[in-house]
Amino acid sequence: MSNELLLYIAFILLLAVFGAIFWLREKQINAKFSKFELAIEGLIKENYQLKKQIKDNAKPQEIIKNDIDMDEINHMIELKINEGLIQKISPILQNVHIIEQAVNVSARLPNTRKIQHISTEELSSAMITILKTCVGTTREAL
Repeated sequence: MSNELLLYIAFILLLAVFGAIFWLREKQINAKFSKFELAIEGLIKENYQLKKQIKDNAKPQEIIKNDIDMDEINHMIELKINEGLIQKISPILQNVHIIEQAVNVSARLPNTRKIQHISTEELSSAMITILKTCVGTTREAL
């Protein structure tokens, strides 16, 4: 019976040592978790404060009222487009008018080689200007 009693005492001591080890480990783990809990609580508070600041900064500011009418803007755009077209097309129309006059004069006088009102130099210069203008506008369009 003494051997049995020694075995029981050894077993109880062994259980007590394992219990003490588990208790110490659990105490260390709880200490680490408490540190993490504090860090998480701090982050949660910081997150809440940041959300509050974002809400405060995101308040709608005064809306700037513009009295500009869309029809007025469209009208202004159309005027600018028309002015640009007039500036680009008016030289072409003038040169076409000169050529038209030359053709009309030459049609009236089929037997004469000289055109009385419009010389060939004016006619050729008008043609060259039309071609340059047409080439310039197509380059700008591209």
